[in-house]
Amino acid sequence: MQGIAVLTGITGKSGQYAIERIVERKDEFKDLRFRVIVHTKKKAFFHGEASFIEKCGLPVEVCVGTVDDDAFLLRVLTGADTL
Repeated sequence: MQGIAVLTGITGKSGQYAIERIVERKDEFKDLRFRVIVHTKKKAFFHGEASFIEKCGLPVEVCVGTVDDDAFLLRVLTGADTL
């Protein structure tokens, strides 16, 4: 059974760096699925024309919302093992 890791801040410089390092070492994370929080679907797009997150080769669920929304956070964090 795969664990779930929730990543925040992935559209910022540090977050993008983190997801790129995870992709480089994806064999080490093969037992994890990722949920990433973005404010808008458009924010999930890196490197121009395509969504880097969705094309990274990892099981990624993009969750659109804000950390100020308690109901949204509850949905995103339910079942998660790591934040």
